Amino acid sequence: MQEFETDDITTSSTTSKSFFELPHSNNPGKQIKAFATIIRWIEIALFTLTGLILIAIGIIGGIADLGLLIISSLSGAIIIALGWFVAWLSCIFIYAFGELVENSTKIANDLDEIKTKNCNS
Repeated sequence: MQEFETDDITTSSTTSKSFFELPHSNNPGKQIKAFATIIRWIEIALFTLTGLILIAIGIIGGIADLGLLIISSLSGAIIIALGWFVAWLSCIFIYAFGELVENSTKIANDLDEIKTKNCNS
């Protein structure tokens, strides 16, 4: 608990964060890029799991029906291959936006530094 004194009024406040409140960062670009990377790996895992399930269904069902084996196994392999590409493609724009935010933050900090140097000279 922190106490703040202003003239003759004393107030106290707690600094508890809500469960849903995001941590404040000086570099939100890094957070955006980390979010994009996490989402990409989740998508890759889900596409891979879906493809493997289809391949397993094809193998199990393929004992009785050769057509099911071929179609299901090929579908699973295509979902895995295309899923990795779709996961990369869907997250590259979020990652690029994070890179833009990070670079614009660096530029703003550099401009403030230059402005401070020029004012002090």
